[in-house]
Amino acid sequence: MSSNFQGFALLYIPYFDTNSNKIKDVSYANIDKIIELIKKVPNVNFVIEGHTDNTNSEKYNLLLSQKRVITIKNYMVNNGVATDRLKCFGYGESRPVADNDTEEGRAKNRRTVFVVQSR
Repeated sequence: MSSNFQGFALLYIPYFDTNSNKIKDVSYANIDKIIELIKKVPNVNFVIEGHTDNTNSEKYNLLLSQKRVITIKNYMVNNGVATDRLKCFGYGESRPVADNDTEEGRAKNRRTVFVVQSR
């Protein structure tokens, strides 16, 4: 990958349960694929963005999104990714991709986005 990929959103995974920073089991295979990719492209870094649904207060959701990205980062570091290649930002409920008025929409909003950045 070259610098022309800067800012490219890679994936919208993993999903989380409401009020939890525990990664859903179905997400680990995708995270492992991202780990493999990161190891193959040493000239890029990744930003991990955490998002929540609008259940609970904005302050609580901001903290929860930060906990979620730290959970993902720790998993990736424990599986061989250098910590300095990963930046984390939690955005809480401020950037929904779906309607928070339905359970389906809220589930989509409990996500993590991986963004590619050049080094």
